[in-house]
Amino acid sequence: MYAGWLLCAAACSGKQELHIGWTPEEPAARIAERLGDLLRPGLSVRSTQLPSHDELHKALAAGNIDLAVIEQTSTPLPGVMAISHLYPSVLHILARDCPTNGDLPTLLAGRTVYPGPPGSVGHQLLADLEAAELLPQDAERRILASPFGAEPDVLMVFGGILSSDALSRLKDYCLATLDDPAALGAGSWVEGIAYRFPHLHPFVLPAGLYPNLAATPVLTLAVPSLLAVHESVPERTAYRVAEQTRHYAAELERIYPLAGDIANNQRLAAHLKLPVHPGAQRFLDRDAPTTLERYAELLAFLVTLAVAVTSAGVALLRNRRQARKDRLDDYFQKLVAARDRFPEDAAGARQHIIELQSTVTRLFVEERVAADASLVAFFAFSNQLLDEARRIDDKA
Repeated sequence: MYAGWLLCAAACSGKQELHIGWTPEEPAARIAERLGDLLRPGLSVRSTQLPSHDELHKALAAGNIDLAVIEQTSTPLPGVMAISHLYPSVLHILARDCPTNGDLPTLLAGRTVYPGPPGSVGHQLLADLEAAELLPQDAERRILASPFGAEPDVLMVFGGILSSDALSRLKDYCLATLDDPAALGAGSWVEGIAYRFPHLHPFVLPAGLYPNLAATPVLTLAVPSLLAVHESVPERTAYRVAEQTRHYAAELERIYPLAGDIANNQRLAAHLKLPVHPGAQRFLDRDAPTTLERYAELLAFLVTLAVAVTSAGVALLRNRRQARKDRLDDYFQKLVAARDRFPEDAAGARQHIIELQSTVTRLFVEERVAADASLVAFFAFSNQLLDEARRIDDKA
C-alpha cells in the first residue's frame, strides 16, 4: 500500500525530469548550474559534471543527459537540438612570444600546442584546418592532450573571458592577434577562416581587457555557445527552458557579461548548425505576427491599388462615354445645319443627312458607341428631317 502511494507521489507530481550536464570550464559550468536552480520550481532537475567535451557530446547525443551548454561544432551532433544561443566562446591564443601580426599557421609552426581538452572546438579547428590544407603538416609541431606537466609554447583555447585567477597563471605568455584589427572588413585572414567555417566569426578583444597580456586590441575568432537538448525532451519542457532562459537573461549576464547575447529567432536560425527544438521554436514564435499582421501593409497596398485602378477605370469609362456623347452632339449640330438648308437645297440636305446616318452607324459598329438614348434620339431626329426634306421635294 505504501509502495503504491510512493509510486503515485512520484508519478503524479506532474514534474518532468531534466538531467543537466556540464564540463568544468567556465562560464558554462556556472550558467548550467544556475539554469538548473531556475528550472527546479517546475521541473525535477538533477545535474552531472562530465570531464571533457567529448564525454558531454556523447552523453547528450545518447540521451543520457537532457540539457547542456555546448560550443557549436563544425558538424551537427546527431540527436541534439538547440534551445538558444547564449554567448560567444572566444579563442585565446596565448604564446610565449607573439608577433605583431600573424596568421595561425605562422603562430603554430614548430610549436608545442595545447588546443583545449579533447573534443573541444580548439581541437576540431586544428583538424578542420589540416583537412582543408590551411594548416600545413608540421613534423615539429606537437599537440598536447593536457597542459599539466608540460610547458606548451602556445595555448589555443576557446572559452569565456579569462578570470583573474587564470591571468595570474599566465605571466609568461602574451596574447597573440591573428591580424591587425584595422584589417577587419578588408579581407583579413580571420574573415577568410570565418567564410570557410561559418560556425566561426571574427571577434575583437579590446585593448585594456588584459593589460599584462596585450597592450593593443586583438583580432581573434569566436564560436557560439549554445543551450542544447536531446531531441527526446518533450516540447513543453523545451518551451519552459527557452522561456526561463529568456526571462532570466539579465541574471545570466551578471554571471557572465557576454551571456546577455541571447539570440532572437532569425539570428538563431541563421547561425546554428543544430535544428531548433520544436518547443523552443514555439516559444520563439510566441510574439511572431500572424499571417494577416505580417501582410497587413501589403494587403492595404493591394486594396488601395484596387480602389485606384477601379476609380481610374470608372473615370476612363466615363470619359469615353463623354467623348462619344460629344461626338454625337457634333453630329446633332450637323443635322441642325442641314435642316437650315431645306428651303434652298432640300435634296442636297437630304443626301447629307443620309451620309451622317451612315457615319454614325459605322461608329456604332466599329467603335462600339453605346446604344443609349442619345443614339436613339439622333436617328429619330435624322429620320424626322429626312421625312421633312422628302415632303419639300414632293411639293417642288
